[in-house]
Amino acid sequence: MPNLKEGIQYVGMIRPTYTEFDYIITTLNGNVDCFSKGVSSLLGISPSIFKENNSGINIMLLCPELIEVFDLRRKLIKLQSVKQMGPDEFMDNQEPI
Repeated sequence: MPNLKEGIQYVGMIRPTYTEFDYIITTLNGNVDCFSKGVSSLLGISPSIFKENNSGINIMLLCPELIEVFDLRRKLIKLQSVKQMGPDEFMDNQEPI
């Protein structure tokens, strides 16, 4: 039986799920990870475009309206990190928001 001193063992099973919903799943920085067939046909894009572009396709290219959402998210993260810093540390590391 594995324990923390000897390491952790994980045994699992992955199986596909089927859904009626269309979706786009992105990474935290907005790069498209995967999408449903419905989105593919709606936008007229093929999954092969993502294989050809190793750096990834950002969701903002597909939906420019999300630029404001990602910009606000970036500002919120920056403000949260400022709150965790002391005032002296903030002045030393200040970058434009």
